[in-house]
Amino acid sequence: MTAFPNLKAMADTLHQNNQRLVLGLETGISSVKAQNKYYSMALQDNLLLLSSINPDEEEGKLTQHVLRNKTVFLDYWNDKTKDLLSAGIKELYQAAPFDGLWLGLNEATGFCDGECPSGIIPENVTSECSVGESFKNNTWWTSYDQQQEISTFKIPFIPGPKHNLDHLAISLNASHPSNNLTEYDTHSLFGHVQG
Repeated sequence: MTAFPNLKAMADTLHQNNQRLVLGLETGISSVKAQNKYYSMALQDNLLLLSSINPDEEEGKLTQHVLRNKTVFLDYWNDKTKDLLSAGIKELYQAAPFDGLWLGLNEATGFCDGECPSGIIPENVTSECSVGESFKNNTWWTSYDQQQEISTFKIPFIPGPKHNLDHLAISLNASHPSNNLTEYDTHSLFGHVQG
């Protein structure tokens, strides 16, 4: 759950000094099975976004790389997701009595463009890429001049001069198992339904 050995002692010390502890809650969860019971529970209850690009890898779940872990994302449209999230937050509170939660990165984001089931961040992914440079990112997306010829979605415009909508975010092709909607149709609502 955390890299800190004794969060409760840290929280107690902060509270004794009239300080508050606000923890960041990311949208994704680690897909390292041996370390994460919540991944196993989400997998069992079919609460994870699905990959339509790499359905034969990572048990068909859309996989990104966030911070130091291979990461999967919860289907917040599924009513059971709130139960899983509630159980995790209660366990976290037992370990470290926090005063608030910050929904950090409440856009489904990561260090790969689209998805990277290998969990390896391509070295050539950078926010400094310019239109016309070409690189492959272990996924369907590549740098583009004519995005409608490369993407599976024909987006009528590309905001900004450099990148597609899934630049350092999850694949627009991801699907939500609870309702079969694609991330293309729901991406702008991700933070809203998470809350």
